[in-house]
Amino acid sequence: MRRVEKNVLSPSSLPGKDVWNKNMFRCTRVGFILAGLWMGLAAGLPVSAQQEAKIEDPSLVLATFREGQVTYQEYFNSIRYRYNEIYGTKPNYPPHEQLIREYAMCKILSASTQLEPTRTILAKSLRWDLWLFECKEAYTRLSEEVFYPNTEPSSEQAKNYYAEHLLNLTPAKEFSFRSIFLDTTRCSDEACHTEKEENAREIHSALQARITSPTGAISLDDFLSVASEKTGLSTAEFGLRGPFPVGEINPDLERAAWALEPGQISSAVKTRTGLHIIRLETKTTGEPPTFEEKEKEIRSRLRTTEISRRRRSFRDAYAAEDRMVILPEGMKALIQWATAPAEVKDTTLAIAGDFSVSVLDYLHYVRSFSRDQIPDKDQTAEQIEKIHRDSLRNYIMERDLLRQQAVLMGMTHDATYTSRIETGKTWMLGKKCFVMMVGNRIRRVPPPTDEEVRAHYQKNISKYLDPAKYQIREIAIQPRSATNPYQTEIAYRESEVTALKALEEIKAGSSEEKVVQKYSSGEEAHTGGVTGYLLEGIRYSHGIWQELLHAQAGQWLPSTFRHRGQVMAIKLESLIPAKQKTVEECWDAISDELLGIKRGEIVRQLEQDLTRQAGLKLEDENIRKLPPLSEWVR
Repeated sequence: MRRVEKNVLSPSSLPGKDVWNKNMFRCTRVGFILAGLWMGLAAGLPVSAQQEAKIEDPSLVLATFREGQVTYQEYFNSIRYRYNEIYGTKPNYPPHEQLIREYAMCKILSASTQLEPTRTILAKSLRWDLWLFECKEAYTRLSEEVFYPNTEPSSEQAKNYYAEHLLNLTPAKEFSFRSIFLDTTRCSDEACHTEKEENAREIHSALQARITSPTGAISLDDFLSVASEKTGLSTAEFGLRGPFPVGEINPDLERAAWALEPGQISSAVKTRTGLHIIRLETKTTGEPPTFEEKEKEIRSRLRTTEISRRRRSFRDAYAAEDRMVILPEGMKALIQWATAPAEVKDTTLAIAGDFSVSVLDYLHYVRSFSRDQIPDKDQTAEQIEKIHRDSLRNYIMERDLLRQQAVLMGMTHDATYTSRIETGKTWMLGKKCFVMMVGNRIRRVPPPTDEEVRAHYQKNISKYLDPAKYQIREIAIQPRSATNPYQTEIAYRESEVTALKALEEIKAGSSEEKVVQKYSSGEEAHTGGVTGYLLEGIRYSHGIWQELLHAQAGQWLPSTFRHRGQVMAIKLESLIPAKQKTVEECWDAISDELLGIKRGEIVRQLEQDLTRQAGLKLEDENIRKLPPLSEWVR
C-alpha cells in the first residue's frame, strides 16, 4: 500500500515515517498475539456520540511519569477511541483510575527509546490497522464539518413533512395486555367448569382488594403477585401479550380489553378455551397526533435524511467507481496466488487517486480483517475476481478516496484530528508492545512440573469430572399453522391435549415406540423418539433440564412443554452418572490451567514493573473532578 506520487505508505502523522517504505508490507507479521490480556482494538465512538465533552481545562493533568503526563484531553480521546470496548462493560464501567493507568502504560511504552526496534516491528504488523484508523478519523472530521452542520430543518419544512406524512405518523389502533388464564379444555363435566368459574371469581376478588388508585388501576407488581399466588405459576407466565391491531384476536377478549384503561382489570372473560382475567397495559386509539406531539421526531427524521443525502452526494463526487482502477495483471496474480502462492511476483493490484495497493499488500489486509475471504484454490477465477473486486472497491479504495478528500480540504491538519490520531496511535502501539513483552516473558516460563499438576488436581478434584450424560425419549407434536397470536395459542393447546393423549395410551400399555411414531414429528420419531446421550443444557431449555435433573430414569415428566415451536412430552430414558476423571485423563487441561495462572501473574507483575520504573503517579484530586463514565459512554 502506498501513495503513488510520494511513494510512501502513510502520511507523516503515522509513527516512524522512515519505516513506512514501499517494501514494508513484505515483512512478516509478529506471530504472537496474546488474546484476552488486554481488550481488542475498538472502532471508536459512533458518529452520533462524537461530540466533545465539555472540558473546562483540557490540559488538566490526571497522571504523571518521568517522561511525560496524561492530560484530560488525552484521556477523553482514549475513551473515545475505546468506546465500543468500554460500552461493552455497561453498566459496570471500570473506574477512571484503571483506564488512566492503562493509557499511561501505553504512552510510556510507545515513547520509550529502549523499545524503538520493537516499535518498528510492531508498526509494520499494524500497518493496516493504522491505515484504517486514519481513514475512520478522516471520515469523522468530514462528518463533523461537512455532513452534520446546518442540518436543522426549518419550521416550514417540519410542518410540510407533517402534512405529507400524517397518515404514517398516526399510530395504529391497537392494545396490549396481560392475562390470568384458567384452562377449561380439559374439563369433562359441568362440575369442572363450575369450579374454574369459582376460581376466576376468587382471583378477581383478590385483585380488586389490591386496587387503591381512584382510576381503578392495579399496580403491575400487585397483579403479578396475586396471579402467581392464586395459580401457583411463576410471574414469567403472565408476560405481555401484543400489541394487537383491532380485529386480530378473539372478539370477546378484544371487547373486554378495549373497554378498559391502562392498569385496569376485567372480570372473567369466557372463550372456548377457558377463562381470562385481563389487565390492560397499553391502548392507542388511532387518533392523528398534533404537530407539536411529533415535532421532535419529525425534525430528527429530516436531519437524518439530510445527513444521508450529503454523505451519498459526497461519496458520488469524490469516491465514484471511475476514480478506482483495478489492474488486470494484478487481479491475474491474485487469482494465481490461490493455487501457487510461491510463484506469484508482487505487482500493483489497484489504484485510487494517489493511493495504490499491491497483491501482497492486499493479501495482508485480507488476513487482518477478512480471513474468510482469502483466495482459495477451490474457488473459480470468476468467484475470486468478484469477491475481491467488490472488497477492493468498498473497503479499501472508497475509504482512502474519502480520506484523500479530507486531506485536500485541510481536515487532517487541525488540532482536533492530530490529537485524536496521536492518542489512537499511542494506545495501539503501546498495547501491542505490552502484548509482545508479555509473550517474551511467557516463552521463558517452564511447563508445570509433575508435582504441581498432581497437587493442583488434588486441591481441585471436584472440578475434574466426566459429566453425567442423559438419554431422552420425546414426543414432539407440531401445532397446526395459525394466522394470528390467538389462533396460535389455540393450536398449542390442541397439541398439548394430543401430547397428553399419547401419554395416556402409553400408561394404558401401548408400546412407546409405536405411540411416538404415531404422534411425534420430532427428529428421532422414526426410531421411537430416543435421542443420543446429551450433556446437561444441550438441546432443551433451562426449564426442561431442571425437570429432567429431578426425574428418575424411565420416568415421563408429568407436564408437557413448549419448545422449539413444538409441544413436547419428555421421558428420561437412561442416565450415565458423572464419573471422576483420573489425573492422567486431565493432565493437559491442568497444565494449561496452571500456565494460564502464571500468565496472569506475569501480566500483573509487568504492569507493576512498568509503572514503578516509569514513576507513574495518579493525580487523585484531579481524577475526582472527572464526570462519571456513563456521561461519556452512552
